[in-house]
Amino acid sequence: MRRLVGISMMSRMVSSRRMRFVFFTVIAVVAGLLLLELAARGFEKIHPPEPVEARSPLAYQQLPPEKVAQTNIDGRDYFMAHSEWDWQLIPVHKKPKEIRVVLLGGSALAGLGFPRTGTFTCRAERLLDGSPSGPTVRLINLGRTGCASAQMAEIFVRSGEELAPDLVVTIMGNNEYLDAAAHFSRGPEVPKRVIKARWMERHLALARLFRPMMRAKQPPASNPVLMGLPRTPEVRKFVNNRLRQSLHKIHAETKRIGAKMLICTVPLNYRYQWGDVWSFAGNFNNYPEALRIARWALAYDCPEKAVEPLRQLLAESPDDTAARLILGVCLHAAGRIEAATVELERVRDKLMKDNRIPTRWNERSMLAWAIQLLKGEETEKIADELLVAAEKEPSSVIRDRGLADLYYYLGRYDSAREWDTKNLIADTRPYRAYPETNETLMTTAAELGAASYDLAGRLAGLSSYGAPGFDFFYDYCHYNTPGHVVMAQLLAIRLARELKLPVRLDSPQVALQRHIDMRRGRLTDLPEMTEWMGADFDVPQLVDKCTLDYTKALERLKQALEAGADPTLAEVFSGNWHSQAGIIFSEKAISHYRRALAIDPNAAGANENIAFVEQYLHR
Repeated sequence: MRRLVGISMMSRMVSSRRMRFVFFTVIAVVAGLLLLELAARGFEKIHPPEPVEARSPLAYQQLPPEKVAQTNIDGRDYFMAHSEWDWQLIPVHKKPKEIRVVLLGGSALAGLGFPRTGTFTCRAERLLDGSPSGPTVRLINLGRTGCASAQMAEIFVRSGEELAPDLVVTIMGNNEYLDAAAHFSRGPEVPKRVIKARWMERHLALARLFRPMMRAKQPPASNPVLMGLPRTPEVRKFVNNRLRQSLHKIHAETKRIGAKMLICTVPLNYRYQWGDVWSFAGNFNNYPEALRIARWALAYDCPEKAVEPLRQLLAESPDDTAARLILGVCLHAAGRIEAATVELERVRDKLMKDNRIPTRWNERSMLAWAIQLLKGEETEKIADELLVAAEKEPSSVIRDRGLADLYYYLGRYDSAREWDTKNLIADTRPYRAYPETNETLMTTAAELGAASYDLAGRLAGLSSYGAPGFDFFYDYCHYNTPGHVVMAQLLAIRLARELKLPVRLDSPQVALQRHIDMRRGRLTDLPEMTEWMGADFDVPQLVDKCTLDYTKALERLKQALEAGADPTLAEVFSGNWHSQAGIIFSEKAISHYRRALAIDPNAAGANENIAFVEQYLHR
């Protein structure tokens, strides 16, 4: 018995020693980790780490150098802003009566697809800077293609103080899911691992130093093809929280340097379902020339301009149903109802073989548009049959997009908008903003006490459809020419109010109508720099995008000259492409304008553009 008691006491002693050993071991490990964490934080003070939230596997989301470069031109010092616009130079020394506005966003803000001087930010700057007695207003566009809010926040922290803004405006949200989609392309579990790694790195200097999830970050040597991304609750929460944190970071820096902040919602193209406005005819860049002309003619209220090209196309391809439909649409818009009815009835009869509703979605869309213009009791019956047949289809992305199109072409816009909104929310494409993105922007502005502007809602109110579509966009988020015109007016009106500027501005509706009136039926771009959009001799580009590279534009002008284009206009357009590049090429621009004047002393826009270069670009 005594022996058993002794054994029991020894066991308790050993167990107690083990517990003490384990306890002190844990204490030692925790203390060691704390010391390592403190050491890592001290190391970060000497060697600051790459910002956690701004890290990305995508090449186009890599951060620029920390320091803003400077250059000297004609004895004047300039900052070279971290921007999509390589030649955007900002004077180092701010004038006494100068107001600076920094704008942060992605490619939509940068004006992807259009020359710099035609973008809505430059147009808004000219609207605000028009008073001789008022202050100089300078809009500094830091928009960068593909960059999300995390990168833009870091870029602003690096360069904001040197640029000395009075107001900082954010118009961002289209690129928030891109890096998550890049991770997803490497495996469905990778985004979850990255989210966990980011959480650890956000809170622990050791995690930032050693990056235990480095295997989840591929080197930015190339950009993977980004396919659909399941926007799971976990991914959505991560992305929206990061957007919110980025806004907080920008706001803190804005406050530190004594500026104000304006947070704008991001306009969305609700009609971007299949990739183009007339998806039944293919992609705009692959349209026959007659259809490209028709798209421009309908947008600029000159439908008669498209009638003859469409008739010629149908003479060559009489079975082209899409071309015949658009011919009927153009004739109807021109008020030639009898001629339109003939063409539209031919479309209806061809698509409804044996009085049956077509099974292909493209054919259903064309039929819906034809009968909407024909009207009448019989057409209403066909419309109902179309919708019944469509709703019987198995639920799918294709069916839902098809239904949105049917309601749209039937002119039932309320139902179309419901389906478009549903499709937008369900969309898995990662390169656009979503309604919840704009909700995050507005709620964060309220949290910060910052000014906010529902730019998306204002643009929606200007669309005849009740939601922005291809009337203002050429793809999912980038603006066409009318889009830039109305966005410039919307932005200028709000900035004038925010900055208390004594300028009188037209409403967006008036500005858009004036723009259409000036260009109605005109087969070339307007030569004056204040109106020129880079379409040159190819005006259908006004409803799509113009060339992205001025060297390609100059080559296109050379080809136009060889084809017999007006040499005077060609010289002016060449000068315009050099002017939009900024001060660096201003002398080349002026030389082109002078050549135009040598050919024709009354060359439209030449003298005005010389004054533009000498005065506006050298402010």
